[in-house]
Amino acid sequence: MQEQIQKWSELSNKAFATAQKFAAINNDLIVHLTQQQIELLGIYTEVGSKQLKSLSDAKDIQAVVSSQSGLVEDFSKRLLSNYRVTVELMLDIKNQFVDLTEKTIKDNADAYPSLVKN
Repeated sequence: MQEQIQKWSELSNKAFATAQKFAAINNDLIVHLTQQQIELLGIYTEVGSKQLKSLSDAKDIQAVVSSQSGLVEDFSKRLLSNYRVTVELMLDIKNQFVDLTEKTIKDNADAYPSLVKN
């Protein structure tokens, strides 16, 4: 009976440690996604401000079109860069979750082989 209680205690501690690791990964995800959103907001704000300035400084329609096309190109590049960083972040977090899950399953299969059915 004491041995079973000890095993359950070990299993509970391992499960709690795994849950803490999952929480840490999730917390990192939230922090990095928030940073990406703040950067995106900065991009929108900066481009919007430049757009208003270009409209107020324009002498004719040709100047407006030229200025706006440059702004659109800059905005597109910056938006794509932000998107790429966000996708890389999501893939990295996914890999961290997969690695942790696989490690947990393997550790438990090694520690409790009688509970694992092939």
